[in-house]
Amino acid sequence: RLPGDILDVASHPSISRISRQVAGGFVSLVVHSTPDFARRFEHVYGSTSAAALLAAEKWKTEENKSNEKDVLAELHGDALGLLLRLNASPPADSEPVFGPVLHRWGSAFAANPPGTNPPVVNEELGLAICGDWTAAPAPSSLYYGVEASAVSGLTLGRSILSKL
Repeated sequence: RLPGDILDVASHPSISRISRQVAGGFVSLVVHSTPDFARRFEHVYGSTSAAALLAAEKWKTEENKSNEKDVLAELHGDALGLLLRLNASPPADSEPVFGPVLHRWGSAFAANPPGTNPPVVNEELGLAICGDWTAAPAPSSLYYGVEASAVSGLTLGRSILSKL
């Protein structure tokens, strides 16, 4: 077991976070890469990703599928090594039953530190956009992305209400 539901990882070259989710008797581990790892493989997309399913034929090629396997193998190996160093006990058969699935979230790593971006507001269109990239709860928060998104929405909502 991991020492918590979310493990933030510092100073690892490829892993920034591992989250553990338990549902219906199954355990899912989601391994989040570092920005540097993602940049090394920005030319590789998951063959089952939205990009592959909705648009670009190049993500469905055999070359991309081969590259995808290489990326997944490296990240999987790094995750197993990290778990073993933490004395977490992966199952004897550490091969995933389902997945792994490579998913690229292009906006996962904001160019500016969280909390330094104001919400996007276009009064002419009546449009406001916020998200975890606009708010900054305490960095020690285990649920940073979720908490930051909620704080961002509340902050923007209060701003809109103050103008009514």
